[in-house]
Amino acid sequence: MRTHHDSVEVQGQACSALGNLAAFEDCTKLTIASSGGIELIIKAMEMHPGHPDTQERACGALFNIAFPKTNKDIIASAGGISAIVKAMQTHPGDVNIQHHACCALWNLAGDMQNSIHIASEDGIPAIVKGMATHQYHPKLQHSASGLLRTLAINSENKFHIASAGGVPALIDAMEMHPDSSHVQKEACGALRNLIFHPSICHHVRKHRPHKALEAAADKFPLECSDSAYSVLDRL
Repeated sequence: MRTHHDSVEVQGQACSALGNLAAFEDCTKLTIASSGGIELIIKAMEMHPGHPDTQERACGALFNIAFPKTNKDIIASAGGISAIVKAMQTHPGDVNIQHHACCALWNLAGDMQNSIHIASEDGIPAIVKGMATHQYHPKLQHSASGLLRTLAINSENKFHIASAGGVPALIDAMEMHPDSSHVQKEACGALRNLIFHPSICHHVRKHRPHKALEAAADKFPLECSDSAYSVLDRL
């Protein structure tokens, strides 16, 4: 990657290789980081922004690498959050980039500072736009809903999500994918995290999520009943 940084094919294949190596053992993820692999992946994204295959592979690699806390910090400080959000903004019609980018951001958002950083890079509008553009893609709706659920833990992010149209996007995801326990669980959890703020509660109520929440609680009681009824009790 260092020698052939102008070759988009080399960069894409190398991102895939690093992502595959990082898929299992934490020691491998840490070795990639200590060898400068994270910075090289991000550089590949920055040098080839218009190449969707490289962006998808890089986002997938960063998702796998980001599990250790130290690697989350390196990715954020090296510009990884900005690069991932830019990939979403540059390729809104590519569902695979949107999904892998959401997965990577979801992993990174477990750190509160990264969660705030994602919002500061306009990541939340990009997430909501991806959900609206690819309503029929259950994997994306799952990863995006889970990402919004994590981001919504932060008070300021609640307002960013609401103003970006996140509430109707989550309800649409539930209504479009009633048989997906994964989508239902994460969307219910996101609405629950959002509704703890009184002004957001009014916003959620306005979009009438009652039927979707009741259906989720009924169909997937183990996954959804607690969060669904927590929202319903506050509406």
